[in-house]
Amino acid sequence: CPSPCRYTRPADDKDNFYNWSGHLGYREALSETVDAVAHFSRGFRAPQATELYRLQSGQLKANLDSEEVTNAEIGLRGQWSQVNASITAYRLEKDNIILQDSNRQNFSNGKTLRRGIELDISWNILDNLRLDVQGSYAKSQYDNNVLGFEGNEIDTAPRQLASAQLLWKPFSATTAEVEWVHVGEHYLDAGNTAMYDGHNLVNLRLAQGLTKGLELSLRVTNVTDEDYAERADFAFGNYRYFIGEPRSAYVGITAEF
Repeated sequence: CPSPCRYTRPADDKDNFYNWSGHLGYREALSETVDAVAHFSRGFRAPQATELYRLQSGQLKANLDSEEVTNAEIGLRGQWSQVNASITAYRLEKDNIILQDSNRQNFSNGKTLRRGIELDISWNILDNLRLDVQGSYAKSQYDNNVLGFEGNEIDTAPRQLASAQLLWKPFSATTAEVEWVHVGEHYLDAGNTAMYDGHNLVNLRLAQGLTKGLELSLRVTNVTDEDYAERADFAFGNYRYFIGEPRSAYVGITAEF
């Protein structure tokens, strides 16, 4: 192909990748209601065809390795008459991440490290009232300097994520649920120079059984009409927002025969 061509079309070739994956788990009963758990897992992703063979002008071979993920976690799980709860701490390493340089050529030397803690609680406050809470706090970082950002936090990776659902069944055929969703502040670029402040959303769900097999439902999202972004980034000195939906209402009918 003459030099002005954007892509190179090399001769036929064959690439082989050898990886292993697995999972180990252990559980120890500390009491009648509390268990200690530990897990170790390893996985991989071989390069995709477009990453291997969509070569830039003058590039003859991509020389990519499989991406590898190693995760270790420990935690506690408890189950009581009205409450189920779990807390888990984890450390996740990702190696050989496939990246793209300024010449749009793929290479696989990226590395990241994620450490965090997760909490999950379900509380049956009354026979017809339940509260579910989920939350996590994590720090996600670039773990080598191939991009010049070693130690920086990974962009678009919030430290805090949380949600809660309060479910009420005043009657056997009636269900009402209010949900709160929190996304914490996070950086929008790898250089950690631009930040998104995060957001909080409230959603409402109602369902009413009309007859056997027939149900009417109402769902209202973003009840407070919050201005927020589903995703945001920062590049070339400009912010870019993928705007989330404003307050919206949906009515549905479900029929089973």
